[in-house]
Amino acid sequence: PLVALDLMNDLARHGYWVVGPATSLAAAQDLLARHRPVCALIDVRLGESETTAALAAALSGQSIPFLVMTGFMAEELPAELAGAPLLRKPIALPELLRRIEEMAPRAPRGAGD
Repeated sequence: PLVALDLMNDLARHGYWVVGPATSLAAAQDLLARHRPVCALIDVRLGESETTAALAAALSGQSIPFLVMTGFMAEELPAELAGAPLLRKPIALPELLRRIEEMAPRAPRGAGD
């Protein structure tokens, strides 16, 4: 999807390494099996019928923080995602960057060089 690719490019321009996007639950689970992200951005739905509830459970089980980005209101989320950190669409890039930094702070530039 074009929006996901735009977001991926925006994050890469801000120095983040992006794995994805995934357009199905199976693809997302495969990415999670092959990579160890420091955080994840997920939507409630993948495609027309799949939800990310199982992915959220897998992320939680591995102690990987995640942010649900969706057009749904909090009370409309599936029960499995109730209480998850939420960022409502449309998403402003500065707010997204702030929330990512809260989940996975980066070391100051020059640290560890």
